[in-house]
Amino acid sequence: MKYILAIFSFILFFTGCENKQVKVPEVKTYYSIDKFNYSKENIAFFEEKFNEILQIDNPIILNEYSNFYKKNSNYFINGKQKVKTIEKRLKELRKTAKVNEELQLLEKAKKADKKEAIKIYKELAKKNNIKAQRELVKIYKYENPSESLYWLEKLVLAEDIYSMKEYASANIYMVRPIIVQDLKRALNIYNKLADMGELSSIMRLGNIYEYGYHKDVAPQDKEKALKYYELAASKDYEIAQRKLYEIYSCEKCKPNRYNPEKAKVLQKKLISKLDKKILQGVEKRQKLLSKKLNHQKISKVKTVKAEIPKKIVPKIGKIEKPIIKETIVKNAKTELPKKIIPKIEKVNEKKVKKTNEAKEIVQKQIQKKEVEKVKIDKVQTVKVEDKKEKNIGVMPKLAITKKAKETIKCYDTEVAKIKQTAKCENKIKDILENNSEISRINIIPVIDKNDIAYFKDNKESLNSLGKDRALQVAEYLKKTIKGNPSINISTYYVISKKTNKGVIIKLH
Repeated sequence: MKYILAIFSFILFFTGCENKQVKVPEVKTYYSIDKFNYSKENIAFFEEKFNEILQIDNPIILNEYSNFYKKNSNYFINGKQKVKTIEKRLKELRKTAKVNEELQLLEKAKKADKKEAIKIYKELAKKNNIKAQRELVKIYKYENPSESLYWLEKLVLAEDIYSMKEYASANIYMVRPIIVQDLKRALNIYNKLADMGELSSIMRLGNIYEYGYHKDVAPQDKEKALKYYELAASKDYEIAQRKLYEIYSCEKCKPNRYNPEKAKVLQKKLISKLDKKILQGVEKRQKLLSKKLNHQKISKVKTVKAEIPKKIVPKIGKIEKPIIKETIVKNAKTELPKKIIPKIEKVNEKKVKKTNEAKEIVQKQIQKKEVEKVKIDKVQTVKVEDKKEKNIGVMPKLAITKKAKETIKCYDTEVAKIKQTAKCENKIKDILENNSEISRINIIPVIDKNDIAYFKDNKESLNSLGKDRALQVAEYLKKTIKGNPSINISTYYVISKKTNKGVIIKLH
């Protein structure tokens, strides 16, 4: 052991002599705020470490540093600015901590029972949590409308766009929690939203004046409506662009706002977005133009001559006589034997049957070909030229449309109202879940005697009522349905003998 210690001390002696230039690190550190002594060394240290201090994630520790820099701001370069940056960082940390805490509580409320959830939502709502306030509006909408309205109005004052839209719409259609209709209030909110640049609200204002929702508050004003549509379309809102295209391309509409130049510009924009409806419209217009150029296709009813193929149908007029063996006596009258006569009749019947069958086959083939060409709005007659028969018959009106897979009947809409009920929406959701492959939807509006009595003095409003009901349902379908089926709104409405009010939805 003595020898080992001697060797070890000898090695240390020589290595210590060689490392004369190695600096010994300073033991002093100045992270402790309490021991700050205002020396140059201390001030320089906290000046250098400022950016590192800003990276601290704990709001309690950072708050201590904030107080330290506030107290000693005069000793640091741009001391007041440093205090501001720390306070800004501290606010962000507190906000994220608060948000995380609130998110955890919201998740807890979703899993909890109704009473526990309401307690959590109320606690968060008092702290102006928007999501909690929205949940309280939903919970109390039907159970306690006044409580629901209280939270909804708070959200409107806080300028929550979603709640503002809901509140305005409820005031127009008198939907819970709103019990008394107030169109003036709805218009004021929609105007505020329009000022904020909310495009669907600008579009809604256009619809209000386009159809005239109320004689005194919002009378029909087509020019004013056009301004709102143009404003929304200028901000690349596709629904407004479609509406404007319909207005500008309609030559026979009243009032006349036909403008083909503007319609072309909008058409190009919509085609670039691959708008299906416009593409279909372009194809139809091209077909109409080609028909106008061809004078032969102007007539409403077309006659088509069906040529019977020579290969399939033999000639009816000539029937070959059977070959009879030479059993006839010379210089005597040629008479057919009695036994052979019935055979000739059988041969004739078979050939006549064959010709008739061939004619029927040809006629069916012609009908199949013509059905593809027949349009829904026109009836075509088919004439078959033959030696024995002419004008076999007229084909009835043939519809290419297939039967609807499913039909949804929503008949519980209120008198003179447009918005569909929650019951109707649930019915639509249930049926859409079971029918995933839908290519086309037809919507037919339904009105009753009460609707007619309500709009007795205003026929235009009555006409637009059905269309608005269908449009409202179409908007809801676009939000809920998966895929991109074409939605067609009927140009007519059904008048119910009973008290059915709403829409019929046919899914194809």
